[in-house]
Amino acid sequence: MSLKGKRITRTAEVTIETEESLVFGASANRRRQTAWCPSCRREAAMVSPEHAARIAGVGTRTVYAWVEAETIHFAESPEGSLLVCLDSLIAAASPAGRPAKQLSPCGRKP
Repeated sequence: MSLKGKRITRTAEVTIETEESLVFGASANRRRQTAWCPSCRREAAMVSPEHAARIAGVGTRTVYAWVEAETIHFAESPEGSLLVCLDSLIAAASPAGRPAKQLSPCGRKP
């Protein structure tokens, strides 16, 4: 019997799993400060809109749009610059980069 005329087909299945982590290191701590969040009604970690955009994986325009829509909490620093509540940013940012809910991490509406 000859194998010359028979075709052998092999199938391989490859599964790729990925995991994403967000790490706050020493350099992140320099850009983060603790301030009063009026919506959370407590001291909270606050970041600049630029840093918030990097954390959420979106552009700064999106962060400003979320602030305008009151999707994320914000406050003004004593110098007059905008600060974004890190807890509300993490709660609002979905994997697709769009706001998931308009609820604060503590469950109250902003």
